[in-house]
Amino acid sequence: MSKGFGDTSRVEVIDNFLSPLDLDNIRREVLSERFPWFFAESTVIGADGPSQFAHVIYEHDRPATQAIEVFIPFTRKLLATSLIRLKINITLPGVESEVPYAFHTDLGFEGDPKKERTKHVRTGIYYLNSTDGPTFVGEEKIECVENRFISFPHNIEHTGSSFTNDKRRVVLNVNYLP
Repeated sequence: MSKGFGDTSRVEVIDNFLSPLDLDNIRREVLSERFPWFFAESTVIGADGPSQFAHVIYEHDRPATQAIEVFIPFTRKLLATSLIRLKINITLPGVESEVPYAFHTDLGFEGDPKKERTKHVRTGIYYLNSTDGPTFVGEEKIECVENRFISFPHNIEHTGSSFTNDKRRVVLNVNYLP
């Protein structure tokens, strides 16, 4: 396990990222019946695959929802110099586990084909619950463990996968500059 999360060249995994209290506060908010979820046809825009529900928390240099308040402990712990996007996703169980969804990168930076200006951008995934549906980052398989945060260069393709052992898989997806 890595101690930090700013290395720009590899996947970093940090267990117990937030305090139990901060994790419980986030879970209580996003899993409540009043939290707004928005349906997406696929887990990856333009790809075939299972649908999901999502809620964008932050993008375009500003909060996209009042729900940003509950994520302040997460953004403080992240220590990002710049937050690009913060989005929470819920996928529902499949008929079998570990079937990967479509591999992708989260952000398309037009006008930067060699990724020179964006080479330090990181993608992070924070798991709000544990399931038997791992995340694949490049060729690395990372188990979906509650309160685990993973971070990797934004240009490495990654994907979630199906799961069978829970009612939902809840992940917070973040793109940021360390």
